[in-house]
This record gives sequence, C-alpha cells and structure tokens, in this order.
Amino acid sequence: MSLHKGKHMTHVLRAHGLFDTAIEAVLRFQVRLVDDPHLPERLDVLCNKLDRERCLGTADRELLIDCVTARKAALNVWRPTPLAQRVMDECDKIIELTA
Repeated sequence: MSLHKGKHMTHVLRAHGLFDTAIEAVLRFQVRLVDDPHLPERLDVLCNKLDRERCLGTADRELLIDCVTARKAALNVWRPTPLAQRVMDECDKIIELTA
C-alpha cells in the first residue's frame, strides 16, 4: 500500500496512528548522526515538512525510511518488550506506507 499521488505523508501517518513513531525515529536518528555533513540539515527539513504537513519528495521518503529502519534495528537488538514490538510493527507499517 504505497502513498497515493498528492497525499500528504503527515495525513497518511496520522490516519494510521503512526505520526509520533515517525517523528521519534527521525529525532533519534539525529542523535546517531553518521558521516554525512548535510544529514542534520536534511533531518531538520524532514521534521519541518512533517510538522507542517508538507508533501514529501522521494528523497524525503527515503530518508524517513532510513530513520525508521534504524529505529527498528535499535529496538531489535535485544529481545523486544511488548512496547518495543509494537513500535517495530509501527515502523514496518511506516515503511510499507512510505515505499
């Protein structure tokens, strides 16, 4: 189930109850910055687009998928608690909707 053309990602995430999980994944990804000097700015832009209910381009959606994938991987290091499993399931749904 991919995004329909013209739909705002924020609306889709909110409709599925996934907005908070997406924002948390982006914010946690900011803390674990990698060697890309432009990444902090790209993450800020992504957060602003989500907060302001703007459409996400392909690069924005790919970055969101990277953030959510990293969040899921971090939760999956240990045996997940029921809460962690719920967040990982939400991450899977965000990836499905965003791809």
